[in-house]
Amino acid sequence: MAQPLDTLITALLPPTRTVRFAQLTVEQDTIQLQLTVTAPTASCPRCMLPSSAVQSRYQRHVTDLP
Repeated sequence: MAQPLDTLITALLPPTRTVRFAQLTVEQDTIQLQLTVTAPTASCPRCMLPSSAVQSRYQRHVTDLP
């Protein structure tokens, strides 16, 4: 992988070990990262109770984040 892309991926990924980098796809106008969550549980955003149930799977875009 080219050095600038390696630097970009490092900057985009959280410093925790709960996300695993799976694949990189580079196209003319886009760069897609496929990531997998490795944490066995996550807290509900409403009640903050831990859960291991998968509620949904969908693509997220950097522009979706605050």
